[in-house]
Amino acid sequence: MSIFGARVKTLRLDRGWSMKQLGEEISKLSGSPLPQTTVSNWENKGSEPPYNILVLTATALEVSTDYLLGKTDELQFEQHILKDAILTPPDCTEDIANINNNSTASLQNLIQELKYELNNLPINKKESIENDLNEYLEFLGYKQEKLLVDFKTFSKYIKYQIKNL
Repeated sequence: MSIFGARVKTLRLDRGWSMKQLGEEISKLSGSPLPQTTVSNWENKGSEPPYNILVLTATALEVSTDYLLGKTDELQFEQHILKDAILTPPDCTEDIANINNNSTASLQNLIQELKYELNNLPINKKESIENDLNEYLEFLGYKQEKLLVDFKTFSKYIKYQIKNL
């Protein structure tokens, strides 16, 4: 059994929770289901969760991620540091807007360059490259959706932390 699995099991049993109940607690925080088999795999097979689920697991068990991973024997992180960071968050809305504006402008320039180059290709080569480009654009759409899901999960975690300060 891994350190992570052993600590999850100990903390879960200390609370009197079944594997299913721990999965439900994490699901409340993430907004998506976490099956009992996942918790069982952590505890018995040495598997470990992705980062976003690790953070939610630590939150549900009221310990630090470092504790779960065996990096420290201290159960809790410094609450006052987190509280100060939440109460005085940096105003990054302007930075995000600039990133979006710069990214959009760069993307539009790249698209224009590609259109120009595609229009100057022979038909047989043009179709192949257009297919590759369409596949890549679908992939980018998928990545954007995943990023949004990850950000929503992280937002729920932050809201949970704020609520429990």
